[in-house]
Amino acid sequence: MQTDFKSRAIASLECFREEFTTKELALELYSIYGLGSPVQTWIAHIAACFNPNKPEFFTWCDIVNLCRITGRWEPINFTCDELGLVHPTPIDNTAKIAQLQAHLKHLHSERQRTEQELDRLLTGEQQDQGARFIRSV
Repeated sequence: MQTDFKSRAIASLECFREEFTTKELALELYSIYGLGSPVQTWIAHIAACFNPNKPEFFTWCDIVNLCRITGRWEPINFTCDELGLVHPTPIDNTAKIAQLQAHLKHLHSERQRTEQELDRLLTGEQQDQGARFIRSV
């Protein structure tokens, strides 16, 4: 039975390797974080993070991205258990759609407000000009 925190934490991360190889996980993180370092560096990093004898660890962003990619939430649930928090529920597609629709409505109303402000400024400039007189010499 694993009793120390590090062993339990590493065990919670093992779910990532049930459907994906270390190389596949490294390629996914490589594509997310950009091309800052070679792919081989990412593969070595992922392999070292899964090795309990190496002093290399996943960052929180790595864990969240890997959970999102694999669809496995055991590491986040483990963290919540350790902190005494309720397990989060991933957002389903209908909730994402509702969030996007609300965001689009907000953007639409903001655009309308901005266009009204622009129209007000343009018509205000025309009214302020008034009549112009040219002085003849």
